[in-house]
Amino acid sequence: MDYGQSAPNPVISTLKYFRKEFEEHAIDKQCRALECKAMSKITINEEKCKGCRTMSKTLSSKCDRRRSKRKKKN
Repeated sequence: MDYGQSAPNPVISTLKYFRKEFEEHAIDKQCRALECKAMSKITINEEKCKGCRTMSKTLSSKCDRRRSKRKKKN
């Protein structure tokens, strides 16, 4: 028995049943289930933001630096 012949079967099966999700991840760089943190985008609604920094655990330090620079300009 040649085991190499069945090697692509998991990939073929995955593409057969989950092609749309695969293309969203690979081509569109989007995750419909919001499970892939690398593909997530956090935004702040400036109208609702009170500046309480509750989201600071979630936001990256880069976002915090941009926010503090913006406040200094105002």
